[in-house]
Amino acid sequence: MRKRKIFQVASATAMYFVLGFFILLILVIFIAFIAGLRVFSVASPSMQPAIPQGSVIVVSNRRLESIETGDVITFRVPSGENLTHRVIVADYEADRIITQGDMNNVPDSPISYNAVIGRVVFHSHRLDAIFSFIVSPAGIALLVGLPLVTVFMNALVQKICSQKDIDKNIQEDVGQGHSE
Repeated sequence: MRKRKIFQVASATAMYFVLGFFILLILVIFIAFIAGLRVFSVASPSMQPAIPQGSVIVVSNRRLESIETGDVITFRVPSGENLTHRVIVADYEADRIITQGDMNNVPDSPISYNAVIGRVVFHSHRLDAIFSFIVSPAGIALLVGLPLVTVFMNALVQKICSQKDIDKNIQEDVGQGHSE
């Protein structure tokens, strides 16, 4: 009986821990979205050594009108891909920004402020493996499947333990019925 109770408590604790973690993760993502933050991965080495290829960057879309020379921004080019380069000319009045990758010898074509996704506010090369896994099919399956499996397993453990308690009570009742 005591082992079963410990197993029930451990199962419930694991379920609450996993669900709590995922609720916290969803809350952080929601707050980041509300705050105008987006996460990207840098695909090319054009910003090395400042931002190595494969780095995870966090981009803020707040106060784009205050973009200055030297800021690192992420923007969408006509082909549809996103680039992250350093601003070398920023003219808000003329709606024109010119960027260049730190490793590139030639500036990019001018872009409009409308093409700017945001200013890079954080980058880390160490988070790339985690980010890459999370956005992979296996990572998405884990993010969706783990809470579901945890809830299912906890329900199963609770059901099995409660059934064993019912069976034990029935046996006790039957045993008491024979002794009378």
